[in-house]
Amino acid sequence: MKERVYPAATVISLVPFAIDETKPGMTPSKFYIDPAPVDSFSCLLVTKCQHGVYLDEYRPVLIVPTSPDEVAEAICFDYKKGQLELTLGVAEPGLFWVPGDYAKKEKHDELKALFATEFREAHKLQMEWFKSLVAKADDAWGKFHQRAMIAHITKIAASRLKLNREWLLEAEVQAAQSECPVCFEKVHPKAIICRGCQNILNPAEYAKHQFAKAAQPVKV
Repeated sequence: MKERVYPAATVISLVPFAIDETKPGMTPSKFYIDPAPVDSFSCLLVTKCQHGVYLDEYRPVLIVPTSPDEVAEAICFDYKKGQLELTLGVAEPGLFWVPGDYAKKEKHDELKALFATEFREAHKLQMEWFKSLVAKADDAWGKFHQRAMIAHITKIAASRLKLNREWLLEAEVQAAQSECPVCFEKVHPKAIICRGCQNILNPAEYAKHQFAKAAQPVKV
């Protein structure tokens, strides 16, 4: 029996930072998913894809269609395999795919109802992954006591687990943090740009800095 190929697939991310996967040789070759907001998710719709197959030096490259479900599965698997403290099926990023087009917001309620089990499992696995990241950071902090050694994703993991750690920001700064209105991550009270999603938090200060001026056209 021939395996079913879906005309579209939706990748669902509970991951609180951007996912940017590149698949060389495929069209399209780049797949980007926004950071998932707190207690919510982000989606990526995968439809028609194709890749080239080299035959020999005398014939042109053969263009072969790639099914959306294959691409969606590759996006999820390849991203997970590149992460620290990964144990597939035990502790991993909350990233999975489902057949069909559910990327638009008006379909999200239907998506959550149809795949409630998948959402719960992805959330559970991600919480375990966050715990593994924090445990690794605790061990590194105990040995070296250097904040520079703590990865940004680990700090986000601690935030999502609602944990306080000495290797996070100083207590007074941490207490003064606010939330980014776009990705809802904690930000420094003097932050101009959100480190998580690059949202401009203070447009007036942003305009004063050289990196903002450099982007403006030169007047003749």
